[in-house]
Parts: sequence; structure tokens; C-alpha cells
Amino acid sequence: MKTPFYGVPDKRYKLREYTNFPTLEESFREFVIEVLVRKKYQSSHFFAFDKPNNRYFETEPLVLIDGVPVFNTNKILAYSPSLVKQIDLLNRKYFYGPFSFNGIVSLSTYAGDLKGFELDPNAIIFDYEGVQQQREFFSPVYETSAQVNSRLPDFRNVLHWAPNINTNGQGKGNVSFYTSDKKGTYVGVVQGMNQQGEIGVHTFTFKVGEAL
Repeated sequence: MKTPFYGVPDKRYKLREYTNFPTLEESFREFVIEVLVRKKYQSSHFFAFDKPNNRYFETEPLVLIDGVPVFNTNKILAYSPSLVKQIDLLNRKYFYGPFSFNGIVSLSTYAGDLKGFELDPNAIIFDYEGVQQQREFFSPVYETSAQVNSRLPDFRNVLHWAPNINTNGQGKGNVSFYTSDKKGTYVGVVQGMNQQGEIGVHTFTFKVGEAL
């Protein structure tokens, strides 16, 4: 199970360990004592307990279901508890970048796919890759006679990429790489930054011709 962005919750309710009520509203009212449910003009509202100050917040917390923010508490309370695996609570003020939240109420379904929960029709849904692992740049090596005599053609058009090159006190460093079998003019781009944060960029060209 992946760790949520808010880390370890202050309280976690695994719903299978409690009485299965018809709606989440009854579940919250019966055993989730760290969250108050209040109604005003037919609209329900959550108020999370502020544990460090031993009182309830006066404004609503951030409410999530499978990591998706939900701003309609009535829809959350009408959701079936049988579809919810657990409820995480963060009973303190939470800061995330420029935002601050008076607690967090996070619901997780068994499959993590918001099963049966209808999102706001104005919500925008998009796919993104998220955090990517560091790429490994392929570069052939010709250190043995078998590698040197290999007949496998090399048609790379990107010859070398090094994200971290250390230079000496004069700002000089060495890199080495093999060219490909693809003839033509290649462009080299060198980018760097000094200890004062000043950025420098330099480009140069070189040609790859016929093998001897």
C-alpha cells in the first residue's frame, strides 16, 4: 500500500472492524468521534478535531476519497460504507505548499477506484505520469575485440547525455563517448551553473564521417 501524501494519519478506522451501517453518515455519527457532522440548510458539513489545541476546527477539513478532493459532504455521507475500506484522519492543521487545511478526512475504497462514487460533472479528469524514475542513458562500449568487431549497426542520433558533470577549479571537466554509424553534423550543448547560481550555456558542432 502506498503512503499517502500526508504521511501517517492520527487515526485510522478500518470499517470492517465496526458495525456496517446503511450510510457513512451513520458511521461517522456512531464511532468516528474525531469528526463532527453538522447540518445547515439541508447541507452537511464536517468539522475535524484539532488535537493539539483540544477543540474542533471552525471550518471544514480537506475531504478525499481515493485521493480525489470532494467538496460535497452530502455525497460522501450518502456513500455506502460497504465500499469503504478505511477512513484516515489528520486531526491537526496541515500545510501543503501555499495551502493550509483544518484537518484531513481521507476515505479509501477497497479497489482504490472510487467505485460507485459520481464525481462532480464540472471536474476535470486527466492522466499524468507522476514521478518518474531516473533514466539510464544507453551508450555502447567497445572495450573487447568482440565488441570492436561487432557488425551490429549503431544508428543513434543522440550520442551522449550526462546530467551531472563535475569540473575542476578552472571549470574544466572531461567526458568521453563513442559516435554512431550515422553520418552527419552533430550539435553539442553544454549547460552549467557556478557556485553563485549563474547559468552558462555553450553550443558547438562536430561531424561524423565514414569509418576508416
